[in-house]
Amino acid sequence: MRDWVILATVAVVSTMALWTAVGMQTIYSNYDGPYYLVIARCWYDKECIGRNFSFPLPLEYYPAHFPLYPAIINIVSSTGINKLQAMVGLNVLATIGAALMLYRLVAEQKWGNPLLISAAWLFVWPRMWVVRSIGSPETLLVAWILASMYFFLKKKYLWAGVLGSMAVMTKPPGVLLLAAYGCWWLYEGIKNKKWIVSAWPVSLMAVVLAGIF
Repeated sequence: MRDWVILATVAVVSTMALWTAVGMQTIYSNYDGPYYLVIARCWYDKECIGRNFSFPLPLEYYPAHFPLYPAIINIVSSTGINKLQAMVGLNVLATIGAALMLYRLVAEQKWGNPLLISAAWLFVWPRMWVVRSIGSPETLLVAWILASMYFFLKKKYLWAGVLGSMAVMTKPPGVLLLAAYGCWWLYEGIKNKKWIVSAWPVSLMAVVLAGIF
């Protein structure tokens, strides 16, 4: 619990330091945050987007922004805060969740020092400090992927599939997790000459992706 508090504190303090340094107007207006707010406002209704926004982008561009992040923004903003605050606040919470999930994975799999690795993740990836401080679904995607991996390694394939599907609904690269699981399934099947049928729930990720398309 002490390590978790340290991770959460580091994530929040470093984020607020960046907010203070550059100003919230810059935070709100950068990266893909404004485009996700368009989806949060209009979903994928071209007429609504064209009527309410004037970004110099073709209307066909907006479906590249997958639905889960804007959907959660709408849920959070229903508490009374505005969508801009909900957008960045959600990213901070997702960052904390991803860091704690990484800590749990590293600790249980004995991959090294969990506090050191999780704290390093907050900063070592060159753009992580920026991406986790603005409107972006990156850390939410990482949180879903790590959570799915956690349950997959415990052979709880239904939870792995459900959480992996959340990753797919957040950003298109989430489906690469299904490819990783598929490679593992083939490797185990060929090596042991026995196919692990119980892993079928991870295929929900493909169904979800098809549904989004």
